[in-house]
Amino acid sequence: MNKWLLTWFVALVMPLTLVAQHNAERTREHIREIIQEKIRFPEGAPVISDLSVPTARSGSSIPNEMVVSAAGVPESEVHAAIFPGDSNIMVTSAMRQQGGLAMPIWYTTDFGSTWDLSSYSPSPQYSNAVVYGGGDPNFVYDGNGRLYYSWISLFQKSSISDSIYWALYWAYSDDHGVTWQQSPRKSIGFSKNNGGLPNINSLTVRDKQWMAADRNPSSPYYNSIYCSFLEGSAISGQSYIALRYKRASDSEFTNTSTIVSGLNWAFVQFGNVAVTSDGTVHVTFFGSQNGQSYHMYHCKSTDGGDNFTTPTEITQANVPSFTAWDPNPNLTGVTLQRFYPSCYLAADVSGGANDGSLYLTWTANGVDTTETYGLDIWISFSRDGGDTWSNPKRVNNDGDPQQHQFYSSIYVDEEGDVMLGWYDRRDDVANISTDYYIGVSTDGGATFTNVKANLSPTLFSTVGNSNNGFGIGEYTQVLGCKGSVIPFWTDGRNNNGNLDIYSASVNKSDSLTNPEFGPVTEAVVWKELYPNPTADHFTLDVELRYRSNLTVTIYAADGRLVGREAVHWAAGPYKKDFSIVDLTAGRYLVELQTDYGRFVKSLVVW
Repeated sequence: MNKWLLTWFVALVMPLTLVAQHNAERTREHIREIIQEKIRFPEGAPVISDLSVPTARSGSSIPNEMVVSAAGVPESEVHAAIFPGDSNIMVTSAMRQQGGLAMPIWYTTDFGSTWDLSSYSPSPQYSNAVVYGGGDPNFVYDGNGRLYYSWISLFQKSSISDSIYWALYWAYSDDHGVTWQQSPRKSIGFSKNNGGLPNINSLTVRDKQWMAADRNPSSPYYNSIYCSFLEGSAISGQSYIALRYKRASDSEFTNTSTIVSGLNWAFVQFGNVAVTSDGTVHVTFFGSQNGQSYHMYHCKSTDGGDNFTTPTEITQANVPSFTAWDPNPNLTGVTLQRFYPSCYLAADVSGGANDGSLYLTWTANGVDTTETYGLDIWISFSRDGGDTWSNPKRVNNDGDPQQHQFYSSIYVDEEGDVMLGWYDRRDDVANISTDYYIGVSTDGGATFTNVKANLSPTLFSTVGNSNNGFGIGEYTQVLGCKGSVIPFWTDGRNNNGNLDIYSASVNKSDSLTNPEFGPVTEAVVWKELYPNPTADHFTLDVELRYRSNLTVTIYAADGRLVGREAVHWAAGPYKKDFSIVDLTAGRYLVELQTDYGRFVKSLVVW
């Protein structure tokens, strides 16, 4: 009898043991892949501290529309934030590969009419550090207007250091991004291994962090900052979605992680965090228990992030290169190793009819099977705190099963309107030329309008030519406020491998057809275009902080060129009147092309 019981026990346990061993080995391989993905400079690069000097474009026949700093080097994987107390105030940051890894921070106090560069350079806090990689800039505002910023650095302290470091750093600003401070510990999470670069795969990683703030003054956890990330080790073979937090009265984030997802996963990554008005912390992630099918999951905490509910499934998601039966997304410009579902969670804290709703978006080509060749933007929402979720549906409305739409971001503004932004190839049957689209829902995610936010597409076959194949990264950011949608995205329309950060302001009340563009750069300040509306003339008022060629072009609403003038101008003010007595009543676009980027504003003639 004892032998029979032993045999039965072994037969029962052995398959479970083999599954656990297999999952651990998959996890080790996954962590090693994450580390390799984060390495931008295998030979090491110095810390970049001076980001302030813009460089004019040269040799490009295609004008650049939205330039982040006009540095002439690839900039990608952008994030941005808008101050809840004043929508004129915004910040943005991106990864710049410039003989090293830099993450410049730009800020505006006039709704993007002008942008200035912070002197702060997010980097390892050692002047002689050798940087191998990192990235993932991320912002969040708390309820008092303090701005938080986090990023990842992979480095050695010096060229002769015998240790390698993975740091998830953070800093804060009390003047909306102008100046920054760090706490004594400086990091949310920090890991170190002896032996330098050869032992890099032994590091504990904390990857792709997202931050959220509790901004409800009546919440017991008011002004807590929450940071979710993947935590894992190739040594232990374990990985999980983790969370650390900082209370309003604390100077540091917690030193240990709350395990949100649990441990028994064949694959888990892409955690996101959001806080609803009642102070509940919500985390979503992408995972698989068998390595074959993949699902979106949700957990929540009602005690300020100390404990989370058991993960519950939101939906299955058919994501090529993950699901076993769909190995390749065939997405030109995005390598197979860098294709992700790019899940993104947002919460409605507007106080309106859908306050407390959760919205999750991702990239896939089906739910439980391959439904189309083309990738689509999907969304699911919850009205009951994540207990139940709507059936997934597509946001893009092109209806073409062959064309790709991918890498969405999401935002819910103070009116409760849901806004998404994504890359879109609906206008190119070859599935290469790519635009940036936005979608807006004013009915809680039930329906979405779609509109193109950019004026010129990017040929995605070129986007990785200048940054070792990294390309655009995976993340963009759409923001919003009463009346406007403000997307930020990576754009390479000059098609030479250089990538810039573009933005636009789109008027919601004007049927989403009135984009105004302005560079995120300190080199040019477009002060005004007035009077507007006008009947017979307008005045262009610009300040150049560096000399530049200027070309002013007027386009009709149908794209016809109706006027153009080119001049060369030294640094200083530039003000000029333009007669438009020959123009018929209607809406026009006034384009200002400079050496530092392309600006576009709307002009109404009556």
